[in-house]
Amino acid sequence: MTNLIVMLENPLYDCLLKIAISFFCGAILGIERRTRQQFIGLRTLILICTSSCLLMQLSSYIATLSQGR
Repeated sequence: MTNLIVMLENPLYDCLLKIAISFFCGAILGIERRTRQQFIGLRTLILICTSSCLLMQLSSYIATLSQGR
């Protein structure tokens, strides 16, 4: 358990965990939409969720860099 806490203190692992969670959330939403036969499918929702997570990570990273000035 302590190894997991130490891993999550590393910003790289934290970022990868958030991206993986957004990927799986997008997959769950995509599967649900596919079963209801909606227009937006699995790949589209995975792409939307993952890219929005990456953009939020980027904006957070830029905000921390600009505070150091």
